[in-house]
Amino acid sequence: GNMMENLSEPDEMDKGVQPLDRIMRELLLTDEHLVDKSTDNLTFRMMAKGRKGRRIKSRNQLRILRALNDCSPEKKFTHEELFNYKGPAG
Repeated sequence: GNMMENLSEPDEMDKGVQPLDRIMRELLLTDEHLVDKSTDNLTFRMMAKGRKGRRIKSRNQLRILRALNDCSPEKKFTHEELFNYKGPAG
């Protein structure tokens, strides 16, 4: 099978690298920082998917947002600053 075929999935599973990724680099934060800081079971898998733009549920986007803000006392980020899409609920 040709790998290119999968790029046009109807539900757009892949949103491309998210702004979250650049923000974390600028703040010198790693996935580990956020996972360690998270109080609601953020996982490395969620982080990887969240940064790469594989669609994750809105509650998982929220976990990432909360952990990032906990790691960044001087600047608070909004959902729109981290992600260019709203994940499905559930």
